[in-house]
Amino acid sequence: MAVKDFKVRKGLFVGDSATIGTNLTVGGNSVVTGNMTVSGTANITGGLTGAYGGFDSDFSLKNTADLTEHNTKLYYTTARVDSAITVKVDSAFLDPLTPTYIRTTRSQTLTNKTIVDPIIDSTPMFGQQFGGVSFNMDTNLGDSTQALLSFISKDSLDGSGLVLGVKNQQNHIIGTRGNSASNKLVIGLDGTNSQINIIRNVGKNPVSLSPPSAADDLITISNTGRISTNDATEAATQTSGSIVTVGGIGAGKNIRGEDIIAASNVKALAGELQGTLSAASLGTRSTTDLPEGTNLYYLDTRVDSYINASIFTTDVTEGSNLYYTTARADSAAKRAISVSDGGGDGSMTYNNSTGVISYVGPSPAEVRSHFSQGTGVTLSGAGQISIGQPVGTTDSVQFNAMSVNNDVVVYGNLTVSGTQTSNAQADLSVTNSLIKVADSNSADTVDIGIVGRYSKDGGTTIRRAGFFRDADNGEWYAFSNLVQDGIDSGTPTDQTINVGGTDWELATWNFGKLRGTYLGFDSDFAAFSSNYVVYTSGFTAVNAGRYALNTSGGGFTVTLPANPQTGDYVRLIDVANFSTNSVTVNRNGSTIEGFAENFVLDLGQSIIEFIYINSNWQIYTSIGQRGPKGDKGDSADASNFSTRAQTIAFSVALG
Repeated sequence: MAVKDFKVRKGLFVGDSATIGTNLTVGGNSVVTGNMTVSGTANITGGLTGAYGGFDSDFSLKNTADLTEHNTKLYYTTARVDSAITVKVDSAFLDPLTPTYIRTTRSQTLTNKTIVDPIIDSTPMFGQQFGGVSFNMDTNLGDSTQALLSFISKDSLDGSGLVLGVKNQQNHIIGTRGNSASNKLVIGLDGTNSQINIIRNVGKNPVSLSPPSAADDLITISNTGRISTNDATEAATQTSGSIVTVGGIGAGKNIRGEDIIAASNVKALAGELQGTLSAASLGTRSTTDLPEGTNLYYLDTRVDSYINASIFTTDVTEGSNLYYTTARADSAAKRAISVSDGGGDGSMTYNNSTGVISYVGPSPAEVRSHFSQGTGVTLSGAGQISIGQPVGTTDSVQFNAMSVNNDVVVYGNLTVSGTQTSNAQADLSVTNSLIKVADSNSADTVDIGIVGRYSKDGGTTIRRAGFFRDADNGEWYAFSNLVQDGIDSGTPTDQTINVGGTDWELATWNFGKLRGTYLGFDSDFAAFSSNYVVYTSGFTAVNAGRYALNTSGGGFTVTLPANPQTGDYVRLIDVANFSTNSVTVNRNGSTIEGFAENFVLDLGQSIIEFIYINSNWQIYTSIGQRGPKGDKGDSADASNFSTRAQTIAFSVALG
């Protein structure tokens, strides 16, 4: 089919979708009621109405240079702003804004402003001795003969203050508060550890707020309110002393306080000294310090003499208070005693003629009346107490449950039909030949084995060792050094061993013979018999270790195992040349060929084997695989030893 243009004179209606391969030209208006997606470029010479989904993203690609400037809403430029400010801002414009700046020809109210070296009345403020500065609403304070710095509040209800502070530390205030009827001068201190000092010798140019010595502190008010004066002059008169009060101290000119402490006497010069003297103040005084007046001192001799000479019972007429006689006292005492029987068991009576108190104890019936039956306990009328079963030493006793706080001793057999739980077992003796654990386990979710407890630091850290079958893989492990607190203190206690726990390690098992199939035998035997590990830097060897040492990069130290056992061995082989860079063998606390010295390997092409026998590392070696003079070479002739002991030991090893 030939390619032709498609034109619509009036209208085109597309119900679903239309795909145009190249260009679409619309002579009039195009109305899209749904969404229109244009994969290429759409050129619109007229207007576009409706919602355009891509407007935001497209608009972000434009700037003000792409917009036509309005005739009144012009672009912002620095030149335009500077020109506008020059025209707009003049003295008339700034005059209403005077509270925000300072002029030298007018008084200003400063709000949150900082004065930086101002000039007041054509005179610099700082460094001058005369003049006045007023930060207030009143300009009439002071005259030409006074230098005043005044702070007066703007309102009668407001306070005023002078703040003195140290930057970023503390602020102290001298201020006023109140009204004309009642006002106060306040000295306020910032913090609880502040005090007031009145001092002398502050000096000038510069001023020092720290006096030369403590003697310059005239008056000190501590942070606890204690007032101290430096004047130690004693008050010889009423007008001398460190503190002199004209009108007295306290309400009514009375001195109020806990104590008055004087170095000498306390005297009342113009009146009486009143109050209560303490026992301590009278401790040094006695009646001998008082003159005897008409009231004579009390003396035992004076009283005894007067009584003996003047007073007898025969001289006294008997009144309502009768003379004492034995018969009278005995009769009166018997009649004064009475007994009241308050009830209850038994009885009590009293005979006032004889003075005898009689008591009859409770009867058996009265005693039995206080007992009652309880759970599992019966009480007969004769007072016999019985329980539901015989409990003699030869009887068989059965209880539903029992809790015993102390020891239980079983002399016969102990049979437990249910579950037995033992939180602490000192000794365990089992007659049966098999010990069954996890007998109630019906799944394969818990580890099965035996775990023991020990510590290396006196009980601070509890460690575990034992052997168990891992439920995850069905393999058996012998382990030690495990730290797992949940085995003891867990709620519930751990039923699995954490093989990745703190300090977990596999333990060493010693066997006389091992039978069965060992899956890792081939790989372990290969490593044990022939595999060497190449080392180029220092390390600590382990028993049965085989190490190939490469010293081409420099010599280093090989440390023998600590605490070796008889039969332990370490094999070292030179894969570079010990004669160029030697290897030092650290004995690690043991002797080598009987000498307490480290061993230096500087003999090239050698194989050295250290075997621990008879509490001593012994050396066995073969030297040289090739050399200038044959299979063995002459390396031994060129070897050097750091000590004579090493030379002897190596010679012994060579035979």
